[in-house]
Amino acid sequence: MDESNAGLQLILETEKIAYKLKKRIISKPTGNKILVENSRAELILGNEFEKINYILSKFNLRCIIPLKELFEIKSGKVLAWFFINETKRPAIVEKEDRIEFAFDIGKTFLELVNERYYDVKEETHILSNTLIEKLYKNIPNKLRIFIYKKYYKKLHDKLKKSKEFNTLFPIDAAGFVLHNLFIELIKKNSDYVYIEYWPSQYKAVFMLTHDVEPTNYSYKKGIFILLSKLKLHKSTINLVSKYAKKKLIKTFSTENEIGCHGYIHDRKFASIGRKERNERVKKAKKILKKMFGREVVGFRAPALQKSKDLYDILWKNGFKYDMSMIDSQREEPGCGKGVSYNLPYHIFDFKNKRFKKILEIPTAAPDCISPLYFGYSLEDTAKLFEIKKKWIYSIGGVCNFIIHAPAWGKEDAEQRMWLLDNISNIDKKGFWIATGREVNDWWRKRGNILIKNKNTVINRNKDAIEFVICRYNQRRVVSLGKNEKRIIKWNQKY
Repeated sequence: MDESNAGLQLILETEKIAYKLKKRIISKPTGNKILVENSRAELILGNEFEKINYILSKFNLRCIIPLKELFEIKSGKVLAWFFINETKRPAIVEKEDRIEFAFDIGKTFLELVNERYYDVKEETHILSNTLIEKLYKNIPNKLRIFIYKKYYKKLHDKLKKSKEFNTLFPIDAAGFVLHNLFIELIKKNSDYVYIEYWPSQYKAVFMLTHDVEPTNYSYKKGIFILLSKLKLHKSTINLVSKYAKKKLIKTFSTENEIGCHGYIHDRKFASIGRKERNERVKKAKKILKKMFGREVVGFRAPALQKSKDLYDILWKNGFKYDMSMIDSQREEPGCGKGVSYNLPYHIFDFKNKRFKKILEIPTAAPDCISPLYFGYSLEDTAKLFEIKKKWIYSIGGVCNFIIHAPAWGKEDAEQRMWLLDNISNIDKKGFWIATGREVNDWWRKRGNILIKNKNTVINRNKDAIEFVICRYNQRRVVSLGKNEKRIIKWNQKY
């Protein structure tokens, strides 16, 4: 499977589309290649993409995409343009027999959601130095924030001057636009049937995830402060297993999913060898399973440090989903990167040309109180979360937010818990409040629904499922039992 087709397949499988094109869509350009000086371009969509433009204008967003290759298009009706170095060029053109792209949309989308748009280097962090980390853990919290502000101001100022592609913070629209751009073209040129993302009563997902970092305060006091709050909130709590204490067991509610945040948190997870990385993951899962008597299926890499073999290691050790990708990163490592996407998906194995079995549920920026380290106030940080919630609700995605357990004392605890209370105030009628495991289970069950001939649906799951199937402006709520098949009567009024 080549990368272009893999990217388009990922979009089609996400939508669960059954369609037959009336007009051939070409994702691989055929014109002369044009030199791209920088690795990004602003994409401007024409009036044909009214829905996408409406959402972008609602949030005052630009769409800048990673662009490594550009091809010349000489004729046709222009549906979208690129602005590159103040030069306007056709990006998508409609011709009599086809729609032609000046870029490879499938490959571009795939590279974006896999963070392959930049040269991958070993992910390092300043705190991976044992001595520096020890000093860091023992300085007062106010001094820690002061140092962070200085450090990140310099880092973010450098990022602003960069001419390479970087995600916008806190919302980056590139993934949403590329995904929906292709879908809108299918709608325009096909008889389009699809399945909605979530259970029938919900528009989007709200996920609270809590990483418990290995500080003395976190596992002695911080986690218990967090758990007292979580009596009011369903959530996924990711523990560093070496530091998890047996006395935690009695305080966890059955509403709280146990996730894994590694065996230790030394910020060397990506730089150690595969054998040691596998042993850490294996040991971490074993400890948590034995301690809580539950199967642990969710993982978030320590410090979000990914490795090329991570997803194979996770699957080998019985994990089902991961949360190590973030949509817009402003911390180290990977500052300025991100996947610009807020739907579950499978990572693509570029070497073996196949999709990984682990499901990725991307994390949504901002990361807890990290904007305080960038110079924002706590109130302004809460506003960032609020606008992000509205964005993800508008696109029907997953708000996979991180709020860490208090790690650095009383003031730190007050800030994090205030933020937790603030962002948990949501419209429960539209949001599905779910754990990572529930999202994983639903997405996999939804993936086992088969649409045939635009009017027949088959449930290939081992149990029943209810879902929403749509065609044009018609919407049907369908309940199917195990292996049941149903013919949808689109002309019949419900």
